[in-house]
Amino acid sequence: MPKPIPLTAKQQWLQEYQEGKSEFTISKKYHRDVRTIRKGIEDVIHDQEIHQARVNFLTERLNRHQDSLLNELKTIKESTKTPEMGYAPLSWNDDENSVFSYVIPREQVNPPVDTVKKKREKGNSAMTARSLIEEHLGSDMLIKSLRSYEVAYENNFKNRKALQKTILNTLGKVTKLKVADKNIKAPYVCSYTTGDFLYQKLIHSAASGGNGDEFCREIKADVENGNVTYRRNTLIEAPGMEELYRKRLCRTFVELQHSIELIRVINTQKALEAAVTQLHQAIEEVLLLGMVTGKCRVCRRLGM
Repeated sequence: MPKPIPLTAKQQWLQEYQEGKSEFTISKKYHRDVRTIRKGIEDVIHDQEIHQARVNFLTERLNRHQDSLLNELKTIKESTKTPEMGYAPLSWNDDENSVFSYVIPREQVNPPVDTVKKKREKGNSAMTARSLIEEHLGSDMLIKSLRSYEVAYENNFKNRKALQKTILNTLGKVTKLKVADKNIKAPYVCSYTTGDFLYQKLIHSAASGGNGDEFCREIKADVENGNVTYRRNTLIEAPGMEELYRKRLCRTFVELQHSIELIRVINTQKALEAAVTQLHQAIEEVLLLGMVTGKCRVCRRLGM
């Protein structure tokens, strides 16, 4: 049985062949049959083609993988925006996701980082683009910023709902009226107008440093129609007691201006704005680089 020809010898034949020497000349130099030289050259070329095909295949797959990760970062950046100052997560009508059925959690309003982290880990157990980004970046500033954003968003979201519920409860307590989302026997407070106006005015007034005097000045006792209005919107139906309930509504507003729930909404909104800015800066740095550094389970499957 003939002795196997070393790969290095075949590679040398190919190099000389590519430099312009003929198969016959190479065969004379190495004392080999010309068919052996030809077969050796063909073997090396075939191996190189296979290797290059594999490299091209892996490069394409890695480029697709990186594109997927970068697109996910763009999606995260687009979706992590600070909500409008007057955003209300609960409905003022007595329906699904309603302020009427919402119960303020008994635990602390601002959840600890571990609570949010556990929820995130539970939701990211499957192989998603988001979970692969976390594998790639590990303890990178981007991941830390993303987790800070999640905590800040949840804090702001919970505090907004708590403020809505506090408004509903305070309206009933101070006016001594039923708060309803539909016409009932007067007197009663209209939840979908009064609750929303109070919520908007309280937040915008606190955020701008105002005292809300303009809102109270524009609350009118409409004796002719038997209700309390704000810019022609009915807030309270109270025939014959319009002025009484106008004053009580103003008192409700003043009391709510000093509520801890309002202070928490403003503070967590500022914290959320800072978290969004920091996160977007971290994402932009990676996008400018054009790749997500590190490795993940997909990279390892591709032999990286």
